Amino acid sequence: MFFIVSATISGGLTALAWTLQYGTGWAIVFGILTATVCGAQAALILAAIERREDPEPGGEPAAPVPPAKPAAEGADVTVPHSPRAEP
Repeated sequence: MFFIVSATISGGLTALAWTLQYGTGWAIVFGILTATVCGAQAALILAAIERREDPEPGGEPAAPVPPAKPAAEGADVTVPHSPRAEP
């Protein structure tokens, strides 16, 4: 809930700055848009945090990811019409 409140306050302060710069009409439009986007972003972040803390019941833990190979050991890629691709 803290994230949603702080994001909404941030959008309100941005709208105040727009009021001083461009006038009330544009500030209202921008304030509503900014508060909506900031609130939605905060809600998504909060949901992701809660989902990470509470895994699905009966779900299997994810398999560990193998370490990445160095670039020299990566896939052999050839580009058509490249001097390296021709014998």
